[in-house]
This record gives sequence, structure tokens and C-alpha cells, in this order.
Amino acid sequence: NFTEEELQDILRYANEHGINPFVLVKLIAQIRKQRIAQAHQRLGQTKQARGQQNEHLKGELMDSDRELVQHI
Repeated sequence: NFTEEELQDILRYANEHGINPFVLVKLIAQIRKQRIAQAHQRLGQTKQARGQQNEHLKGELMDSDRELVQHI
């Protein structure tokens, strides 16, 4: 969705450059969707990496607990 101001800017730019404003709106909307999808993908990768890091840390803690128990 575009704001009224964005639509006015797009229309003005399209008119100044001889571009069909409908094509420009469609292109900008597609780019926005791609950027949102990429952001969601990066967020998912970050969460996955964080989960893997947490699992690794849990494993290290369990190992250190075993070592402590062996020394007691």
C-alpha cells in the first residue's frame, strides 16, 4: 500500500520521465515485497543461528557439569 504522498511522488516522477505510472507502481510494489521477503528470511536465519548457538552453549555447559562431577 502506498500513501497519498507516495502516489503523488510516483505520478510526478513517471510524468517527468515519460514512464507509465501503473508500471512504476507495480515495479515499486514488487521491489517492496521482495525486500520484505528478504528481511523475513534474514530474520529466520538469525533465529536459526541463535538457536544453534544456544544448543552449542547448552552442550558446553553439560560438558563442564560432567567435568565438575568427575572432580568431586
